Amino acid sequence: MISNSRGLTASLFLGCTLLIGSVSAQETTVTTVTTVTTPAPAFAYPLGTMPLGKMGVCSVQATAPRASLAKAQQLKFAVDYPAPQSGATKYRYYVVSTGRSKSLAQVQAIFADGFARAASAAAGTELCKLGDITLGGEVRLIARGNGETEMIYSPALSGGNPVFSPAESAAFAQILR
Repeated sequence: MISNSRGLTASLFLGCTLLIGSVSAQETTVTTVTTVTTPAPAFAYPLGTMPLGKMGVCSVQATAPRASLAKAQQLKFAVDYPAPQSGATKYRYYVVSTGRSKSLAQVQAIFADGFARAASAAAGTELCKLGDITLGGEVRLIARGNGETEMIYSPALSGGNPVFSPAESAAFAQILR
């Protein structure tokens, strides 16, 4: 909010540069305050892409190079698919954070193994787990039978847990290897 001795007042929305002024008969002081936001993670490292024919494309991106020993990184599992009516490309993606205790290489191996075991696992089998709900959150990869998998997030995602088809699960296993 900006005020002066004449009673004029103005305010600016959060996120913009905010000028704060102090007006007196002798001097005027202007201070500039800039709001700084943390940028979203840059998934600058594609780990691989695999076409699924008419079913779409699976890909995995990361915030560090493949097999990096860096911790506190993220993986993004993405599925691009054609919309049934329009044929336009739609996408869905899910992010998994490595946390401070595991490296990107370790998490890649955990999920590669989990997705690879999906084809022969019985429904309800936990294929892999990352994190701990008591420490803020976890994600588990669960077999749904016939190669289908589900990522179960705790706390839960607002849009529901992702379910991957047998082809998508196999593609993620191959990309992560």
